[in-house]
Amino acid sequence: METPAQYREYVAECYRLASAAKTDEHRKMLREIARAWAKVAEEAEEAEEAEEAEEAKAHRVRLT
Repeated sequence: METPAQYREYVAECYRLASAAKTDEHRKMLREIARAWAKVAEEAEEAEEAEEAEEAKAHRVRLT
């Protein structure tokens, strides 16, 4: 599984490609893809945070 940072790199690359696109249709498509990658990055960040919270909770339980 890739990291949120890697997904954010995809976002940046899509926006870079969109800025160089020759047609409005291609720019629009690349921006939509960038937004989709941004959503994936956000979901991955939320999943990481939930996993870290669960691990911290499990660690606290083991200490008590």
